Amino acid sequence: MIETGDTQISVSLSALIHGGQEIKLKRNQTIPFAFGRAYVVIDGCVELQSCRFDELGPVGRRRTLFKLLTAQGAIGIDPRTSGGHQAWLGIAEVDSIIQEVPLVSLLSSALTGDKASQKVLETWCEHLGQILSTEWTSPLPTSLLRIPDGGHYEFGKDEALAPAPDRYFLVQVESGAVQILDRPDGELTAEDGFVLLTGDTWFRIATDSAEIEVVDEPGLKHLTKLTSGLAKLQGLFAHYLARKLAQEDLDEVDRRKNSQRLRNLETKAAVQDLAQVLHPVEHFPLRDDPLLTAASVLGTLAGVTMLPARASEDMARVNDPLEPIARASRVRHRKILLGNEWWKSDNGPFLAFVGDERKPVALIPSGRGYDLVDPDKRFREPLTADVRDKIAPDGYVIYRPLPDSMQGVADLARFSLKGKSADLIFIVAMALLGTLLGMITPRVTASLVDTAIPAAEGSFLVQLALILFCAGVANGAFTWAQVMTMVRTSIRTEDAAQSSLWDRLLRASPKFFRKFASGELQNRVEAVSDISRRLNTATLRPLFSGIMALLNWLLLWYYSWDLAEIALWIGLAVLVIVLFIGYFVRKLSHVLHDIEGDYQGLVIQLIGGVSKIRVAGAEHRAFNKWMRKYTENLTLNLKIQGWKDAMTLVNHILIPVATAILFWKAVELTIDLPIDDEDRISIGDFVAFNTAFLLYLTGWTDLSNAIVEIMDSAAKIFRIRPLLEEKPEVPAGASDPGRISGRIALENVSFRYKEDGPLIIDRVSLSVDPGEYVAFVGPSGSGKSTILRLLLGFEQPEDGRVLYDGKDLAGLDVLAVRRQIGTVLQEGRLNQGSIIDNISNNAKTTHGEVWDAITDAGMSDDINAMPMGLHTTVAEGGFNLSGGQRQRLLIARAMVLRPKTFFFDEATSALDNKTQAVVSQALDRRKVTRIVIAHRLSTIRNADKIFVLEKGRIVQRGSFDELSRTEGTFKDLMARQMV
Repeated sequence: MIETGDTQISVSLSALIHGGQEIKLKRNQTIPFAFGRAYVVIDGCVELQSCRFDELGPVGRRRTLFKLLTAQGAIGIDPRTSGGHQAWLGIAEVDSIIQEVPLVSLLSSALTGDKASQKVLETWCEHLGQILSTEWTSPLPTSLLRIPDGGHYEFGKDEALAPAPDRYFLVQVESGAVQILDRPDGELTAEDGFVLLTGDTWFRIATDSAEIEVVDEPGLKHLTKLTSGLAKLQGLFAHYLARKLAQEDLDEVDRRKNSQRLRNLETKAAVQDLAQVLHPVEHFPLRDDPLLTAASVLGTLAGVTMLPARASEDMARVNDPLEPIARASRVRHRKILLGNEWWKSDNGPFLAFVGDERKPVALIPSGRGYDLVDPDKRFREPLTADVRDKIAPDGYVIYRPLPDSMQGVADLARFSLKGKSADLIFIVAMALLGTLLGMITPRVTASLVDTAIPAAEGSFLVQLALILFCAGVANGAFTWAQVMTMVRTSIRTEDAAQSSLWDRLLRASPKFFRKFASGELQNRVEAVSDISRRLNTATLRPLFSGIMALLNWLLLWYYSWDLAEIALWIGLAVLVIVLFIGYFVRKLSHVLHDIEGDYQGLVIQLIGGVSKIRVAGAEHRAFNKWMRKYTENLTLNLKIQGWKDAMTLVNHILIPVATAILFWKAVELTIDLPIDDEDRISIGDFVAFNTAFLLYLTGWTDLSNAIVEIMDSAAKIFRIRPLLEEKPEVPAGASDPGRISGRIALENVSFRYKEDGPLIIDRVSLSVDPGEYVAFVGPSGSGKSTILRLLLGFEQPEDGRVLYDGKDLAGLDVLAVRRQIGTVLQEGRLNQGSIIDNISNNAKTTHGEVWDAITDAGMSDDINAMPMGLHTTVAEGGFNLSGGQRQRLLIARAMVLRPKTFFFDEATSALDNKTQAVVSQALDRRKVTRIVIAHRLSTIRNADKIFVLEKGRIVQRGSFDELSRTEGTFKDLMARQMV
């Protein structure tokens, strides 16, 4: 191989290719590439485009194919015989010089061993083969044979063959038929002659058997065959372009039809808006397509703006239709299954699909049923039985995210209670009505003692009894309505708070998780559920009822101010005791919750490290450590329960003591005072007062117990605050990166993990071109893995920029960038599930793509040997697999979606040399950008660039051979490993 861009190439081409003509092109100047001629870029850069040609020249739409750099070239094609009359145009990106030579001269020079001519031919064929293999191919077969060296061979049906990477062959079918890239329209027979194949192209035997001739090292005697094979390859490429353009024309027709449909809908929407002036009807906004319109209805109800899918989304890999919309809108969604008679219960608003064409609609609860919003009509209408029967059994719900501006627990409470004000008002109203009805009992008691009993009026007694009965029934109904509403509100509030908090946690940056142990983090997140469960009807109802029961003091004051004053002081005394006990409960709860977080973290660590504990024989030490933490937890729980029991004891003592005090005072007010004294009260009034006083004391008792429970739970609120204060990793204004090409750069990047810590990366600058293989090496602690963390956006540089396709990563949606990168990290873990689930990783993949990834990862033999094959169960973390199998499975997961960029952090450390070679060859064949962190230098021998790091700086850079001959850190590392 030769270095492109070297002046030596131009000299070689000028010397070895005769009959050429030098052409100087100005920027944006166009030149058609004639049939039978080759065009080599001597200086500059030329963009290659395809276009349909007729007798007068290029006509119609142009399609950009790729760029020709210095020492690269293109070969003209005959538009009269090519598919769709396609031929090539060159457009100079800058002032350029190209050399036009006869094709025969170029091929003759290549066949005689001229490296520059061979390079031109190889890069041209690689460009064509790479486009064909990525855009025109069927899924790769599970088993791909290498085309053997020159000779005559016979193969059986469905066998698939491909050249080795960086090689090309001339292949001719002698009998039978083959299909290039497994395409029926790429079928070749004996009549088609030779075809030139590169490492990116493969074929499958299409008949029962086929005989082929292979020429692997063509010489001058094969000039005719090479010319024919090259023409056939270019003909296949032109045929692909014609099919591609025809499909694009059909897509354009569909796009225009959709555009016309949207215009018609917009006109209809405008007419509907005009009609609303006289007949107001709620209309939802019209969006680009029916799915987005239906999703926007749910977003409107939830207070979220739904956005269309972003350009970075690979729609072919989307598992469900709502996923790209939800991702762009920063909301979570969940797939649901509808049960029998689902419309009879309130399941909340959700997205559903109608009919065989699965037309999206929004369904909204309404009364005892549901309303439907059709994207074409955009207003609510009752769901009819006919439409209901056509609804598919699956649908989607969305969850409202926390706003980025949310900081405190009060904001979380307002967020969770949004839309529930009517329920809260209803709960308070029921409590108030229950209290007012309770006041009837003292009044009836007074009438009973003062009037009904002394007068022996039986009918009046019956009337009083009926009044009490009706009041009791009504109070029971109010209580039932209050409890049911409170349960519903509590569940919905917990659902909103818990789901949004988990969403905020999942959106946090990786560095946030370094602050907490996993168990402590779980304990903090679950604090929302704990608070909600403790502040349910068992606590909130006594709280509301207790507060309302204090209104009975007004009734006490009505009967006797002197006795009401005593009741007031008793209540204030209870309040002081409650606050005193609540203070200690809250103080102890703060300590307890911190200990519970540490305890939970320890338990998870012990469970996860059982195997290591057993290997070290440390079972007793682990048990003792757990026992000490558990003892601390138990001790504090016991102290808190002691204070709560003290409050219960006070409540039990309160009623008899308070009653005794009142009776002592009542003797004076009912007997000792003169009959005409205005402060004197009757026996009936005192009995009524006493009844109201018991309700008043019961209210204080309920309120005190509720306050203690609330103060205990309030301590957990502070544990939620760090989760709310953490900003999402991707801010709302982050730009979409689009589809990244693999061009990456670091510009003067510096980084340290702590503000007062040492520089881990010190002013590092580098660039990686698309398709380049780059490796980072260096001693431990030199910053290799830190650079990878910066490239993935796990950390942000203190100074400098990380660039993808020239865009600063700091302003991009880093999650959209990561989704386009195949990453295998040192600490990569497998999920519990089947092998195929682990590889697909919730993406839409075919069986063939999964097997292709497995084969390229060198794991096909292992999986074939497993009884359940791809459906073999993988334990959590993959502990039922060997280290090498786990690593290969992670590599297969990274490969399956065919990303253009790969990051490997010691990804092949557990692989043998043979498997490592298989993985390297697979990545070479894919022509992807590779960034590898390596300790074993033998794994990066074929890297295009190697950066040697030491103390956070790049101290050397170059190829493996260059660095191995140069004194320095790299040579020292080689010497250590050779020893």
